[in-house]
Order: sequence, then C-alpha cells, then structure tokens
Amino acid sequence: MNSLKLLLNKRTSDNIQITYCNHKSNPCWTVTDDKLVKPCQVLKKPDIQINSNKDEYYTLLLVDPDVPPGALQAAFIHWMVINIKNDNVRNGVEILPYIGAGPPKGNGIHRYFFLLFKQDNFYKPDEIMKVKNNHRNKNQLQIFFQNNIFQENNLIAKIHFRAEYDDCVPNVHKRVRTGPPSN
Repeated sequence: MNSLKLLLNKRTSDNIQITYCNHKSNPCWTVTDDKLVKPCQVLKKPDIQINSNKDEYYTLLLVDPDVPPGALQAAFIHWMVINIKNDNVRNGVEILPYIGAGPPKGNGIHRYFFLLFKQDNFYKPDEIMKVKNNHRNKNQLQIFFQNNIFQENNLIAKIHFRAEYDDCVPNVHKRVRTGPPSN
C-alpha cells in the first residue's frame, strides 16, 4: 500500500508520547522509535500524551505493516480512535478496540506504528468506515484514507516499537478471532 509506505517514511514532530504500564515484571516504559519489546509488555492499552491544538480533532492508529507474505492483507490495524480532542485519547471514539502486538511464530520482528492525524473536522463513527474486528486489514486502511481525506500532510506524529513472538501471542491471536473482552 503506497500511501502507508509514504506515511511510515515521513518525518514528523514529537507531538506524542506512549507509555505502557501493564507488565508485572517490568516497570512502566515509554515507546521510543525502534525499541524492541515483548508482546507481553503491550497487552493492554497504553497511556498516551498528545501535544496538540485543543480546538482540533485527531485520529490515532496503531498499525502493523509487517504482515506475513501471502496474507490477505498488507497491514493490520491494532487500534483506531477518532475525534480525539483536548489531548485526551480516552475522550475519543474507539472505532477498533486495542489489540496488542502479535507477530506470528517464526515470522521475525514486526514494527508497530502509532500514527496521529489531524482531522479536517468532527466525524461520526459511521462516516469513517463500517469495521468489525475481523476487518483490520489493508483494504479497510485504504478506504479510511481515501474516504476521509487523510493525506500525508495530516500526519502530525508517528512513533513505533518492534516486537517478536513470545508466549503471549497465542492469546493475542485468540482476541483477534473472537474480539477483545468487553469492559
């Protein structure tokens, strides 16, 4: 997907900070570009700090562009939140619930990109796309960009970590098949 490749290579400012505080044996840690982590460290939603214009709306995506060759999709969406305002992701509308890193066994290291976009205006969730948990793929991502005027110049922040298979991945794959637990 050309537009995703362009986004992943674009330079952005440091308008976002991602912190995970949910692994029993590790203290809280902040995502830094290219940091290698274990999927067990990213099972739960992170805390996110955004440095943005308080009067504008934003969309946050978490994307894995390293889907195995031969898969039906070229990227997997792990999280999507729209209509973020006042720097508070929790006040946004979650289109796709968070699912942690889940690189398949024997498939090497995957990259997980947090992408923050400035929205042109407030969106109703059904204006963005009709997505179910099993449609977190390339086609849905292309529809998202094409239908909602998210161009490369709307990307204001990106940061990524890397992860390789560990014992938590089978549980992540189960969540992908059945959907995340309800809160």
